[in-house]
Amino acid sequence: MDWTSINLRLYNTLDRIYSFLGRALKLTISTIIILTVLSCGASAQNIDLDLTTEEMDWIAAHPVMRATNDMNYPPFDYVVDGKATGFSVDYLNLIAEKIGLKIEYVSGLPWDKLLVMLESREIDITHSLARTDKRSEFLNFSGIYMTLPAVIYGRSGTKYINKIEDLDNKRIALIKGWAITSYYQKQYPNLTYVEFDTVKDALIGVSTNDVDIVINTASISNFIINKNFIPGLEIIGRHDFLSENKEDVMHIASRNDWPMLASVIEKGMAAVTEKEFDLLSMKWQAAYSMDEDIGLTAEEYNWLSKNNNFIVAADPTIAPVEFIDDDGKIRGIAGSHLDEIARKLNIHFEWAGNKNWAEAMTMIHSGEADILSGVIPTEERRQFLNFTDNYISVLNVIFAREG
Repeated sequence: MDWTSINLRLYNTLDRIYSFLGRALKLTISTIIILTVLSCGASAQNIDLDLTTEEMDWIAAHPVMRATNDMNYPPFDYVVDGKATGFSVDYLNLIAEKIGLKIEYVSGLPWDKLLVMLESREIDITHSLARTDKRSEFLNFSGIYMTLPAVIYGRSGTKYINKIEDLDNKRIALIKGWAITSYYQKQYPNLTYVEFDTVKDALIGVSTNDVDIVINTASISNFIINKNFIPGLEIIGRHDFLSENKEDVMHIASRNDWPMLASVIEKGMAAVTEKEFDLLSMKWQAAYSMDEDIGLTAEEYNWLSKNNNFIVAADPTIAPVEFIDDDGKIRGIAGSHLDEIARKLNIHFEWAGNKNWAEAMTMIHSGEADILSGVIPTEERRQFLNFTDNYISVLNVIFAREG
Protein backbone atom coordinates (compact mmCIF):
# COMPACT_ATOMS: atom_id res chain seq x y z
CA MET A 1 0.00 0.00 0.00
CA ASP A 2 1.50 3.38 -1.00
CA TRP A 3 2.01 6.27 1.43
CA THR A 4 -0.77 8.41 -0.11
CA SER A 5 -3.30 5.62 0.36
CA ILE A 6 -2.27 5.13 3.98
CA ASN A 7 -2.59 8.84 4.70
CA LEU A 8 -6.03 9.00 3.07
CA ARG A 9 -7.32 6.08 5.13
CA LEU A 10 -5.90 7.60 8.29
CA TYR A 11 -7.55 10.92 7.46
CA ASN A 12 -10.94 9.29 6.87
CA THR A 13 -10.72 7.48 10.18
CA LEU A 14 -9.64 10.57 12.14
CA ASP A 15 -12.24 12.72 10.45
CA ARG A 16 -14.95 10.38 11.60
CA ILE A 17 -13.70 10.59 15.18
CA TYR A 18 -13.31 14.37 15.11
CA SER A 19 -16.84 14.67 13.80
CA PHE A 20 -17.89 13.19 17.14
CA LEU A 21 -15.38 14.81 19.45
CA GLY A 22 -15.12 18.22 17.82
CA ARG A 23 -18.70 19.22 18.55
CA ALA A 24 -19.92 20.32 21.92
CA LEU A 25 -23.10 18.29 21.35
CA LYS A 26 -22.10 14.78 20.38
CA LEU A 27 -24.15 12.05 18.72
CA THR A 28 -23.86 8.85 20.74
CA ILE A 29 -25.14 5.36 20.13
CA SER A 30 -27.97 6.27 22.47
CA THR A 31 -28.73 9.25 20.27
CA ILE A 32 -28.89 6.96 17.25
CA ILE A 33 -31.37 4.85 19.21
CA ILE A 34 -33.32 8.03 20.00
CA LEU A 35 -33.54 8.94 16.32
CA THR A 36 -34.73 5.44 15.49
CA VAL A 37 -37.39 5.61 18.21
CA LEU A 38 -38.51 9.01 17.01
CA SER A 39 -38.71 7.85 13.41
CA CYS A 40 -40.69 4.74 14.29
CA GLY A 41 -42.91 6.74 16.63
CA ALA A 42 -43.65 9.25 13.93
CA SER A 43 -44.73 6.60 11.46
CA ALA A 44 -46.87 4.86 14.03
CA GLN A 45 -48.70 8.02 15.04
CA ASN A 46 -49.66 9.40 11.63
CA ILE A 47 -53.02 7.70 11.98
CA ASP A 48 -53.72 9.72 15.17
CA LEU A 49 -53.39 13.16 13.60
CA ASP A 50 -57.09 13.46 12.72
CA LEU A 51 -56.31 15.42 9.57
CA THR A 52 -59.33 16.52 7.58
CA THR A 53 -59.74 15.63 3.92
CA GLU A 54 -59.10 19.28 3.08
CA GLU A 55 -55.87 19.27 5.11
CA MET A 56 -54.63 16.05 3.50
CA ASP A 57 -55.36 17.46 0.06
CA TRP A 58 -53.49 20.64 0.95
CA ILE A 59 -50.44 18.66 2.13
CA ALA A 60 -50.49 16.62 -1.09
CA ALA A 61 -50.49 19.86 -3.08
CA HIS A 62 -47.69 21.42 -0.95
CA PRO A 63 -45.33 18.52 -0.07
CA VAL A 64 -42.17 20.62 0.43
CA MET A 65 -41.79 23.57 2.81
CA ARG A 66 -38.86 25.99 2.98
CA ALA A 67 -37.72 26.75 6.55
CA THR A 68 -35.21 29.11 8.11
CA ASN A 69 -31.83 27.94 9.36
CA ASP A 70 -30.08 30.49 11.55
CA MET A 71 -26.42 29.44 11.49
CA ASN A 72 -25.63 31.17 14.81
CA TYR A 73 -28.25 30.02 17.33
CA PRO A 74 -26.81 26.84 18.88
CA PRO A 75 -27.82 24.45 20.29
CA PHE A 76 -31.31 25.08 18.86
CA ASP A 77 -30.59 26.14 15.31
CA TYR A 78 -27.19 26.12 13.61
CA VAL A 79 -25.12 24.33 10.95
CA VAL A 80 -22.79 21.32 11.15
CA ASP A 81 -21.11 19.96 8.02
CA GLY A 82 -23.30 22.19 5.90
CA LYS A 83 -26.56 20.80 7.34
CA ALA A 84 -29.18 22.40 9.55
CA THR A 85 -28.98 20.95 13.04
CA GLY A 86 -30.11 21.61 16.59
CA PHE A 87 -32.99 20.88 18.93
CA SER A 88 -35.54 23.01 17.06
CA VAL A 89 -34.48 21.57 13.70
CA ASP A 90 -34.99 18.03 15.03
CA TYR A 91 -38.34 19.05 16.51
CA LEU A 92 -39.58 20.62 13.28
CA ASN A 93 -38.39 17.61 11.27
CA LEU A 94 -40.29 15.30 13.62
CA ILE A 95 -43.48 17.35 13.21
CA ALA A 96 -43.04 17.44 9.44
CA GLU A 97 -42.60 13.68 9.30
CA LYS A 98 -45.78 13.16 11.28
CA ILE A 99 -47.87 15.33 8.96
CA GLY A 100 -46.22 14.15 5.75
CA LEU A 101 -44.20 17.23 4.80
CA LYS A 102 -40.59 17.56 3.68
CA ILE A 103 -38.52 20.47 5.02
CA GLU A 104 -35.84 22.23 2.98
CA TYR A 105 -33.71 24.60 5.07
CA VAL A 106 -32.49 27.96 3.81
CA SER A 107 -28.98 28.45 5.24
CA GLY A 108 -26.08 30.81 4.91
CA LEU A 109 -27.97 34.08 5.44
CA PRO A 110 -28.08 36.49 8.41
CA TRP A 111 -31.18 36.40 10.56
CA ASP A 112 -32.51 39.79 9.44
CA LYS A 113 -32.37 38.60 5.80
CA LEU A 114 -34.25 35.42 6.71
CA LEU A 115 -36.98 37.54 8.30
CA VAL A 116 -37.29 39.57 5.10
CA MET A 117 -37.66 36.34 3.11
CA LEU A 118 -40.37 35.17 5.51
CA GLU A 119 -42.27 38.39 5.04
CA SER A 120 -41.99 38.16 1.24
CA ARG A 121 -43.19 34.49 1.28
CA GLU A 122 -39.86 33.18 -0.04
CA ILE A 123 -39.67 31.05 3.12
CA ASP A 124 -42.69 29.24 4.53
CA ILE A 125 -41.80 28.24 8.10
CA THR A 126 -39.55 29.39 10.91
CA HIS A 127 -38.91 28.11 14.42
CA SER A 128 -37.16 29.13 17.67
CA LEU A 129 -39.09 32.37 17.26
CA ALA A 130 -40.57 34.88 19.71
CA ARG A 131 -43.91 36.46 18.86
CA THR A 132 -44.14 40.20 18.18
CA ASP A 133 -46.91 42.40 16.79
CA LYS A 134 -44.81 43.14 13.69
CA ARG A 135 -44.15 39.48 12.96
CA SER A 136 -47.82 38.62 13.52
CA GLU A 137 -48.65 40.78 10.51
CA PHE A 138 -47.24 38.10 8.20
CA LEU A 139 -46.88 34.98 10.36
CA ASN A 140 -49.19 32.62 12.22
CA PHE A 141 -47.68 31.42 15.51
CA SER A 142 -48.00 28.00 17.07
CA GLY A 143 -48.22 27.37 20.77
CA ILE A 144 -45.06 27.58 22.88
CA TYR A 145 -42.83 24.53 22.68
CA MET A 146 -39.82 25.74 24.71
CA THR A 147 -39.13 28.31 27.43
CA LEU A 148 -35.59 29.42 28.31
CA PRO A 149 -34.39 31.58 31.20
CA ALA A 150 -32.54 34.72 30.13
CA VAL A 151 -29.56 36.01 32.09
CA ILE A 152 -26.98 38.80 31.98
CA TYR A 153 -23.36 38.01 31.11
CA GLY A 154 -20.47 40.29 32.02
CA ARG A 155 -16.75 40.06 32.59
CA SER A 156 -15.68 37.93 35.54
CA GLY A 157 -15.66 39.88 38.79
CA THR A 158 -18.18 42.48 37.59
CA LYS A 159 -20.64 43.75 40.18
CA TYR A 160 -23.96 41.90 40.14
CA ILE A 161 -26.78 43.65 38.26
CA ASN A 162 -30.25 43.44 39.80
CA LYS A 163 -32.03 46.73 38.96
CA ILE A 164 -32.34 49.11 36.02
CA GLU A 165 -30.15 51.74 37.68
CA ASP A 166 -27.23 49.28 37.59
CA LEU A 167 -27.22 49.60 33.79
CA ASP A 168 -26.43 53.32 33.79
CA ASN A 169 -23.20 53.95 31.85
CA LYS A 170 -23.10 50.29 30.72
CA ARG A 171 -22.61 49.39 27.07
CA ILE A 172 -25.22 46.71 26.36
CA ALA A 173 -24.76 44.22 23.51
CA LEU A 174 -27.88 43.45 21.45
CA ILE A 175 -28.34 41.13 18.46
CA LYS A 176 -29.55 42.59 15.16
CA GLY A 177 -33.03 41.46 14.13
CA TRP A 178 -34.02 39.93 17.47
CA ALA A 179 -37.40 40.84 18.94
CA ILE A 180 -35.90 41.59 22.35
CA THR A 181 -33.52 44.11 20.73
CA SER A 182 -36.39 46.32 19.56
CA TYR A 183 -38.12 45.88 22.91
CA TYR A 184 -35.14 47.15 24.93
CA GLN A 185 -34.51 50.07 22.57
CA LYS A 186 -38.13 51.22 22.81
CA GLN A 187 -38.62 50.49 26.49
CA TYR A 188 -35.30 51.91 27.70
CA PRO A 189 -34.19 54.48 25.11
CA ASN A 190 -31.74 56.19 27.49
CA LEU A 191 -29.50 53.13 27.86
CA THR A 192 -26.43 52.64 25.66
CA TYR A 193 -26.67 49.84 23.10
CA VAL A 194 -24.24 48.27 20.64
CA GLU A 195 -25.68 45.89 18.03
CA PHE A 196 -23.86 42.74 16.91
CA ASP A 197 -24.62 40.28 14.11
CA THR A 198 -24.41 37.14 16.28
CA VAL A 199 -24.39 36.04 19.92
CA LYS A 200 -20.80 34.90 19.46
CA ASP A 201 -19.75 38.37 18.34
CA ALA A 202 -21.55 39.91 21.31
CA LEU A 203 -19.92 37.57 23.82
CA ILE A 204 -16.50 38.24 22.32
CA GLY A 205 -17.31 41.95 22.59
CA VAL A 206 -17.86 41.58 26.33
CA SER A 207 -14.68 39.53 26.73
CA THR A 208 -12.60 42.15 24.88
CA ASN A 209 -14.21 45.10 26.73
CA ASP A 210 -15.90 46.52 23.63
CA VAL A 211 -19.17 46.28 25.58
CA ASP A 212 -19.99 45.59 29.22
CA ILE A 213 -22.87 43.11 29.18
CA VAL A 214 -24.94 40.91 26.92
CA ILE A 215 -28.40 39.57 27.75
CA ASN A 216 -29.17 36.12 26.40
CA THR A 217 -30.42 32.66 27.34
CA ALA A 218 -27.96 30.68 29.44
CA SER A 219 -28.07 27.51 27.31
CA ILE A 220 -27.17 29.32 24.08
CA SER A 221 -24.47 31.49 25.61
CA ASN A 222 -22.82 28.65 27.53
CA PHE A 223 -22.71 26.53 24.38
CA ILE A 224 -21.02 29.31 22.40
CA ILE A 225 -18.60 30.24 25.21
CA ASN A 226 -17.45 26.65 25.64
CA LYS A 227 -17.24 25.88 21.91
CA ASN A 228 -15.19 28.98 21.14
CA PHE A 229 -13.19 29.23 24.39
CA ILE A 230 -14.27 32.81 25.01
CA PRO A 231 -12.49 33.78 28.24
CA GLY A 232 -13.39 35.84 31.25
CA LEU A 233 -17.21 35.75 31.24
CA GLU A 234 -19.74 34.88 33.91
CA ILE A 235 -23.42 35.35 34.71
CA ILE A 236 -23.87 38.57 36.68
CA GLY A 237 -27.66 38.81 36.89
CA ARG A 238 -31.09 37.91 35.55
CA HIS A 239 -33.09 40.09 33.22
CA ASP A 240 -36.34 39.86 35.24
CA PHE A 241 -36.36 43.58 36.04
CA LEU A 242 -36.04 44.49 32.34
CA SER A 243 -39.07 42.65 30.99
CA GLU A 244 -42.38 41.21 32.13
CA ASN A 245 -41.40 38.07 30.23
CA LYS A 246 -38.91 36.44 32.58
CA GLU A 247 -38.15 33.73 30.03
CA ASP A 248 -37.58 33.55 26.30
CA VAL A 249 -40.29 31.50 24.60
CA MET A 250 -40.08 29.64 21.31
CA HIS A 251 -42.82 29.15 18.73
CA ILE A 252 -43.04 27.66 15.28
CA ALA A 253 -44.41 30.26 12.87
CA SER A 254 -45.70 29.93 9.30
CA ARG A 255 -46.77 32.31 6.56
CA ASN A 256 -50.26 33.57 7.37
CA ASP A 257 -51.54 33.48 3.80
CA TRP A 258 -51.53 29.68 4.25
CA PRO A 259 -53.76 29.15 7.32
CA MET A 260 -53.95 25.46 6.46
CA LEU A 261 -50.23 25.16 7.15
CA ALA A 262 -50.65 26.55 10.65
CA SER A 263 -53.47 24.09 11.26
CA VAL A 264 -51.50 21.00 10.26
CA ILE A 265 -48.43 22.19 12.20
CA GLU A 266 -50.52 22.44 15.36
CA LYS A 267 -51.79 18.91 14.79
CA GLY A 268 -48.26 17.69 14.21
CA MET A 269 -47.10 19.31 17.44
CA ALA A 270 -49.98 17.71 19.32
CA ALA A 271 -48.92 14.32 17.93
CA VAL A 272 -45.42 14.61 19.40
CA THR A 273 -45.56 12.53 22.54
CA GLU A 274 -44.07 13.54 25.86
CA LYS A 275 -41.61 10.67 25.52
CA GLU A 276 -40.47 11.82 22.09
CA PHE A 277 -40.00 15.38 23.32
CA ASP A 278 -38.04 14.19 26.36
CA LEU A 279 -35.79 12.06 24.16
CA LEU A 280 -35.00 15.05 21.99
CA SER A 281 -34.29 17.14 25.08
CA MET A 282 -31.95 14.52 26.49
CA LYS A 283 -30.14 14.22 23.19
CA TRP A 284 -29.46 17.93 23.02
CA GLN A 285 -28.41 18.13 26.64
CA ALA A 286 -25.73 15.58 25.71
CA ALA A 287 -26.87 13.39 28.61
CA TYR A 288 -25.47 10.14 27.31
CA SER A 289 -22.03 8.62 27.64
CA MET A 290 -19.38 8.73 24.93
CA ASP A 291 -19.16 4.94 24.51
CA GLU A 292 -20.70 5.10 21.04
CA ASP A 293 -20.17 2.91 18.03
CA ILE A 294 -18.47 5.28 15.62
CA GLY A 295 -19.44 3.21 12.61
CA LEU A 296 -16.08 1.97 11.34
CA THR A 297 -16.28 -0.44 8.43
CA ALA A 298 -14.71 -3.89 8.43
CA GLU A 299 -12.10 -2.59 6.01
CA GLU A 300 -11.23 0.28 8.34
CA TYR A 301 -10.95 -2.06 11.32
CA ASN A 302 -8.66 -4.31 9.29
CA TRP A 303 -6.50 -1.35 8.24
CA LEU A 304 -6.17 -0.13 11.84
CA SER A 305 -5.10 -3.60 12.99
CA LYS A 306 -2.09 -3.27 10.69
CA ASN A 307 -1.47 0.46 11.22
CA ASN A 308 -1.82 1.32 14.89
CA ASN A 309 1.11 3.57 15.76
CA PHE A 310 1.23 7.16 14.49
CA ILE A 311 3.76 9.95 14.91
CA VAL A 312 2.28 13.32 15.79
CA ALA A 313 4.01 16.67 15.34
CA ALA A 314 2.63 19.10 17.93
CA ASP A 315 3.50 22.74 18.52
CA PRO A 316 5.08 22.82 22.01
CA THR A 317 4.47 26.56 22.42
CA ILE A 318 0.70 27.05 22.24
CA ALA A 319 -0.65 25.96 25.63
CA PRO A 320 -3.44 25.33 26.49
CA VAL A 321 -4.28 24.17 22.95
CA GLU A 322 -1.28 21.85 23.01
CA PHE A 323 2.07 21.53 24.76
CA ILE A 324 4.56 18.82 25.74
CA ASP A 325 4.91 17.65 29.34
CA ASP A 326 8.07 16.49 31.09
CA ASP A 327 7.46 12.92 29.93
CA GLY A 328 7.29 13.87 26.27
CA LYS A 329 3.52 13.48 26.08
CA ILE A 330 1.24 15.79 24.10
CA ARG A 331 -1.04 17.58 26.54
CA GLY A 332 -3.63 20.33 26.40
CA ILE A 333 -6.85 20.30 24.42
CA ALA A 334 -5.27 18.60 21.41
CA GLY A 335 -3.59 16.04 23.63
CA SER A 336 -6.88 15.17 25.33
CA HIS A 337 -8.51 14.69 21.92
CA LEU A 338 -5.70 12.43 20.81
CA ASP A 339 -5.98 10.38 24.00
CA GLU A 340 -9.71 9.87 23.43
CA ILE A 341 -9.19 8.98 19.77
CA ALA A 342 -6.47 6.50 20.71
CA ARG A 343 -8.78 4.86 23.25
CA LYS A 344 -11.65 4.54 20.82
CA LEU A 345 -9.52 3.20 17.97
CA ASN A 346 -7.16 1.11 20.12
CA ILE A 347 -4.14 2.82 18.57
CA HIS A 348 -1.14 4.76 19.84
CA PHE A 349 0.01 8.33 19.18
CA GLU A 350 3.63 9.29 19.78
CA TRP A 351 5.09 12.79 19.82
CA ALA A 352 7.51 13.39 16.93
CA GLY A 353 9.97 15.27 19.14
CA ASN A 354 9.88 18.49 17.11
CA LYS A 355 11.20 21.56 18.92
CA ASN A 356 9.05 24.13 17.13
CA TRP A 357 6.40 24.59 14.43
CA ALA A 358 8.85 24.91 11.55
CA GLU A 359 10.36 21.56 12.45
CA ALA A 360 6.88 20.05 12.66
CA MET A 361 6.14 21.09 9.09
CA THR A 362 9.51 19.76 7.91
CA MET A 363 8.76 16.37 9.49
CA ILE A 364 5.37 16.22 7.81
CA HIS A 365 6.94 16.96 4.42
CA SER A 366 9.62 14.31 4.93
CA GLY A 367 7.21 11.64 6.15
CA GLU A 368 8.80 11.50 9.62
CA ALA A 369 5.43 12.55 11.12
CA ASP A 370 1.95 11.39 10.14
CA ILE A 371 -0.27 13.95 11.85
CA LEU A 372 -0.34 17.59 12.92
CA SER A 373 -2.56 17.86 16.00
CA GLY A 374 -3.26 21.59 15.95
CA VAL A 375 -3.07 23.16 12.51
CA ILE A 376 -5.01 25.90 10.70
CA PRO A 377 -6.12 25.05 7.12
CA THR A 378 -4.71 27.15 4.28
CA GLU A 379 -4.85 26.63 0.54
CA GLU A 380 -1.13 25.95 0.46
CA ARG A 381 -1.37 23.31 3.19
CA ARG A 382 -4.29 21.61 1.44
CA GLN A 383 -1.84 20.67 -1.30
CA PHE A 384 -0.23 18.07 0.99
CA LEU A 385 -2.58 17.69 4.00
CA ASN A 386 -6.11 16.45 4.57
CA PHE A 387 -8.00 18.34 7.29
CA THR A 388 -10.65 17.13 9.72
CA ASP A 389 -13.50 19.37 10.83
CA ASN A 390 -12.37 21.91 13.40
CA TYR A 391 -12.51 20.74 17.00
CA ILE A 392 -11.85 24.13 18.61
CA SER A 393 -12.14 27.81 17.75
CA VAL A 394 -9.98 30.24 19.69
CA LEU A 395 -10.30 33.98 20.08
CA ASN A 396 -7.44 36.11 18.72
CA VAL A 397 -7.02 39.56 20.28
CA ILE A 398 -4.47 42.36 20.29
CA PHE A 399 -2.27 42.88 23.38
CA ALA A 400 -0.43 46.10 24.19
CA ARG A 401 0.99 47.89 27.22
CA GLU A 402 -1.64 49.41 29.51
CA GLY A 403 -2.70 52.82 28.29
